[in-house]
Amino acid sequence: MQENKMGMNHHVDGETQKRIDNHKVIAEHLKASSENHLAAANYHSVGDHEKAKQVTIKAYEHLKIANDTQKEDEAYHKS
Repeated sequence: MQENKMGMNHHVDGETQKRIDNHKVIAEHLKASSENHLAAANYHSVGDHEKAKQVTIKAYEHLKIANDTQKEDEAYHKS
């Protein structure tokens, strides 16, 4: 059982829980990607292009996970 915004408990079936988990995974990885892109911009601004490259690659990795998870979720919603 999960508590909703109104403080009420309700049953969440397995498929619904999967959707909830996917949304959280997508959000977490988009946030991480964004943070890494901002870090890359900062590293570039101080001339540390190697470090910028490293965090940019991390940003891409997070974005790929978010996109892959979103494709899975999109397929569910289209079915």
